[in-house]
Amino acid sequence: MPRSSVDQLQALPPQRTKILREHPPKGSEFSFLEFFEYFPHVPTALAIKECVRLKRMKELPIVGPVLDVGCGDGLFTSLAHPGVDAWGIDINEREAARAQASRAYRQVICQSITETSALPAAFFATCIANCSLEHVPDIRAALRTVRGAMQPGGIFYLIVPAPQWTTTLPLRRALSKVGLGDLGRAYGAALDAQFAHHHLYPAARWEQLLREAGFVEIEHEPLGSDGS
Repeated sequence: MPRSSVDQLQALPPQRTKILREHPPKGSEFSFLEFFEYFPHVPTALAIKECVRLKRMKELPIVGPVLDVGCGDGLFTSLAHPGVDAWGIDINEREAARAQASRAYRQVICQSITETSALPAAFFATCIANCSLEHVPDIRAALRTVRGAMQPGGIFYLIVPAPQWTTTLPLRRALSKVGLGDLGRAYGAALDAQFAHHHLYPAARWEQLLREAGFVEIEHEPLGSDGS
């Protein structure tokens, strides 16, 4: 793994973080072939969003062992990095069982990411949290657990929604155009409540939380587009 620019000041190289935030601005998003790789498994709207994330993750360097936080059924990791030495952790028993059955992981842990005893210390070279940590009420505890489980010099890919992601939805846009902005905002708030979005922050706030948890080198990259 590339060394940190502040390695010389520390006994061990620091963990690094790349924040991929869903709300774009530009770029080719994904091909039809990439879409149909995901489409058979999930509804169309979700497949489109997942394909945007999937394409970018395939381009990023991954070194095992990998920790997949909020691994779900394991589909994302099995498509993004087939054959990688990966562990999954998910609080949902049914999803954890499906992840184990997928054979995408060496081990699947059914436990909250806020539990420090759930994972081996200083073990993982890479950590991926694909739109999972915004659902965890105690985000500080979750980030501390991830930090403690990572090797010195490891990298953490954190994918989170943009704070105003619902403003890109067709129904909310339509409501705003006909002067029903308050109803559109209520619709957006209802979706956030339904999806249990506890943490929808701008990049600066995520960076602050990550630094508090002990991450040092932090990059931010917008991901996707209004269309996706």
